[in-house]
Amino acid sequence: MIRRYHELNEEEKQIAITRLASRVKTTECNMLDVLNHMNPLLTIRGGKVVMFREAMSLLTKKIQAYQADTL
Repeated sequence: MIRRYHELNEEEKQIAITRLASRVKTTECNMLDVLNHMNPLLTIRGGKVVMFREAMSLLTKKIQAYQADTL
């Protein structure tokens, strides 16, 4: 079942942060800030993050903008 990021338990949140940070090539701290702000729909299946392509694309754009602002 796909749920909002804030609805995940702490273990699932940590898996999401770690997996997505390595996928987008950013720090876990930056990923945590963007995920808290976006609150995307996602789920964890078999230790992997499942989310919509559009949400992943938007997440990548937000991370790039976030990193540009912090420089």
